[in-house]
Amino acid sequence: MVRGTNLDKEEIRKKILSTVKEMIVNDGYKNLNARAIAAEVGCAVGSLYNIFGSLDDMILSVNSRTLDILFAELEDSIRAHESAKIAIEQFATGYVSFAHENEHLWSALFEYTYPEDKEMPRWYIKKIDRIFTLAKDIMLPIFDSDDEKADMVAKVIWAGLHGICSLSISGKLRRVRAESADKLADSFIESYLKGVVKEHNYW
Repeated sequence: MVRGTNLDKEEIRKKILSTVKEMIVNDGYKNLNARAIAAEVGCAVGSLYNIFGSLDDMILSVNSRTLDILFAELEDSIRAHESAKIAIEQFATGYVSFAHENEHLWSALFEYTYPEDKEMPRWYIKKIDRIFTLAKDIMLPIFDSDDEKADMVAKVIWAGLHGICSLSISGKLRRVRAESADKLADSFIESYLKGVVKEHNYW
């Protein structure tokens, strides 16, 4: 508990973020409210807003940490592979695995909507962009360093993987008796990339 202690502002901030993350992991981001967070942390609701400004900023800060973890895991999964085919397959596998192992954090990361009347912080956008950059960098050699083409392919790959994860986590894949998310992701990568790079010798 924070109340009645001599914790400094940074320590309280860390305690709040740890609590918000735990609450998201256990019950999802949609059920978050400042009063429940303050009660769990052991501080006044006003103290939350003095440090973060809003509940949106608390969620954004937790999402920022989630992005760091996702990026590190994806980067590590592709680092040792010189083959573009294997690297992008590992990227897909890592993305799907992360979503399934961290369902509520993944949902908070990609389903949470930042208020339209507030500008998304540039530092946060950069963290999102570097996820795309990982996939784009894998694609660049295939398209002879055509940045625009590699960027488009990377975005299609993310959109496809995102859709598969979203349907799987929501249980909708089971309703249509679809294959597992892993198998669908493998098939998507194989089929899509075989088409867009058929003039090259990578596949």
